[in-house]
Amino acid sequence: MSLGLLFSLLSVSALLASLLVVMLLRAQLRRILVDLCDGEHRAEFWVATSGIWIVLIGLLAGTATIGYWTPGGDVDLFGGATSQVRLLLLGLVGAVLTVATVLLYVIQQQNQRRAVPPWLPPPPPAATSSGR
Repeated sequence: MSLGLLFSLLSVSALLASLLVVMLLRAQLRRILVDLCDGEHRAEFWVATSGIWIVLIGLLAGTATIGYWTPGGDVDLFGGATSQVRLLLLGLVGAVLTVATVLLYVIQQQNQRRAVPPWLPPPPPAATSSGR
């Protein structure tokens, strides 16, 4: 198998893997974001943005050329392929963890805001008993 063909196959696999991750997360992410964003339109924007983020990071990581060449200048197809797949998986995990971290932060901020009781007027002064 030639270097170009192997690299192309693994790049297409990176795209498919990235799209699969987005498809698996989309419904759950949408439900969470509808609650957090207080509306469907805002949630859809962030679902699309998160999906693009995951796909692009997966593609960038999955098209890395690290490992294809040995220090002597020879081509190492197995080393390059394993490096490309490893970087793809690391990129996808990193992208999903980044989205999850941002979501956890926003959820925590909203929970803290909800825990603060609304402002209440001060209680009326206590009636003092006069000894008359």
